[in-house]
Amino acid sequence: MSKAVVHKSKQTLPPTINEIVFSSDFESLYFHHFLHSTTDQLSSWHGSSNFWLPYALPLAHLCPPIRYSMIAVGAAHRLFMARSVSPTQSAELQRLAIYQYNKAIKSILPLMSASSIYDMHCILICCVLFISFEGLTGRYDDLLRHLRAGNQLLDPSLLESTPEQSVVTKKLVEMLSPLGSIVISFVDKDFHFGVSPWYEGGSFQDETATQPFHDLDEASYELQRLSVQETDATWVDQVLRETQSDETDEDLNQAPRLAIEEDFRKWSSRFESMKQSQQANISSRYDTQLRHLRMEQQFRKLNIDLESLDSSGEVISDPELFTLLLDAAKSVAEPFLAVNYPTFSLNGELVRCLSYIAGRANHPLTSGVQSEALGLLRRLNRREGFWDSNDVVMMHDMLLFEESDESGVYLEWEGAVPAGVPGFLEELRRAQEFQGSEL
Repeated sequence: MSKAVVHKSKQTLPPTINEIVFSSDFESLYFHHFLHSTTDQLSSWHGSSNFWLPYALPLAHLCPPIRYSMIAVGAAHRLFMARSVSPTQSAELQRLAIYQYNKAIKSILPLMSASSIYDMHCILICCVLFISFEGLTGRYDDLLRHLRAGNQLLDPSLLESTPEQSVVTKKLVEMLSPLGSIVISFVDKDFHFGVSPWYEGGSFQDETATQPFHDLDEASYELQRLSVQETDATWVDQVLRETQSDETDEDLNQAPRLAIEEDFRKWSSRFESMKQSQQANISSRYDTQLRHLRMEQQFRKLNIDLESLDSSGEVISDPELFTLLLDAAKSVAEPFLAVNYPTFSLNGELVRCLSYIAGRANHPLTSGVQSEALGLLRRLNRREGFWDSNDVVMMHDMLLFEESDESGVYLEWEGAVPAGVPGFLEELRRAQEFQGSEL
């Protein structure tokens, strides 16, 4: 009597990195460059450090567009770091990077009509990689285009996914949302419309409002919630409705700002409590996140303090006002100043914070603070999304020249900047050329 043979289905495992078949040595080289070098820099800002390797890399095994995008970003990052290479080498590397970028764009088109969460995650990861590519190559208008597309792709249906899928979506939101906050300061458009549903509600209205944050990731997420709320028209309308009955018109206009400030005070209290309770947990990743969050905390606090002084008509002339933020920025800058090559991050607040100090410390009594901030920017050689330290130094030098110009001609500029600091620099150059032709 023959025995029945039971065939067990074998689970197919994704290939290892060494098993992936690349069409050229170039693809293999810059895929590995992305994994071993680029991800470290993309992850140097708090919040993204636990995304690329555990979440994006497994999908790169199965989704060719992600793999091609990683190769393109790896090549663009190599080009960004090697600014001293010969023009011939630079042109060849740029050509190869753009070829891979176009290859990724072409291969992702068939996925655009798909509606599964897996396909949506593949597209969104490619979108973030395209944003990184445009940032590395300085093509800021295209960066805006991909950022807008990413927001549009964050469909509400993603909220109804499994817990495992929600983790990936949340990580993508955490990368897209800070970029939206930066863009809003340059462009008069809402770049938070896609991420807003992921920040609705909040821990400041429930029983956890006075408890320490569980970890730095939660603290980062809740701080970004405040940035989203500031530009969320729905949230602003809700605050106005809740305060309309018992406030004067003047107080009513201040209600959203005061609500944000109150929530920030609660955030700071929870953040300080968390730091005290986790003093023993000082890993390198924890320390990096902590430095960044401390700097963002001091940035927001200083902004609140200076706005209060501005509204009361007081002159900002006390250097001590800037001490805490400047010290926090120095702490964040240390590892970037220690290397002899340009550094890049998809997001970040360091260049923005130093630029803010240089712009606000413009009184003769605070000139030392301004000089120190500009000195750090000159040495930094760093790009964070739209913010490039070299561009920012040039911008402030041009603005300082305008302020010291005794010709009686003043720079006047109004309107939204199309492409961040580079766009603002272009406006400054045009204004200076116009002024020169008028003299």
